[in-house]
Amino acid sequence: MGSVDSQRKDHSFSKRSRLLHSAQFRPIFNGAAFIAASPSFLILANPSDRPRLGLVVAKKHFKLAVTRNRIKRMVRESFRQYPFEQSFDLVVMARPGLNADSNASIAKAIEKQWRRLKPAKQKRTKR
Repeated sequence: MGSVDSQRKDHSFSKRSRLLHSAQFRPIFNGAAFIAASPSFLILANPSDRPRLGLVVAKKHFKLAVTRNRIKRMVRESFRQYPFEQSFDLVVMARPGLNADSNASIAKAIEKQWRRLKPAKQKRTKR
């Protein structure tokens, strides 16, 4: 039987799994290869060698820190458990349309968006 530390380590969300700096977010915002949009969440993604997650939950839309933190916790847990077919660098933005009243509504909304993640339409370039 493993110790508490080894069990906790198996379920951690390490720094290697996160997008932490604006330089890591920039390529995704500038040209996401995959997108899933709804009134609740906007997910932008680029293929990557390992799955990483970046979160944007604006104070402008969710005034209470408790609510912002709960949304981020729910998205991180869903990301950690969802069986993606390929590795992505993902940026998840919570939108004002998200019903943050219950954990179940947040979990349902993000799970739906993971399934809807599809290739983004390419921007046309001028000739």
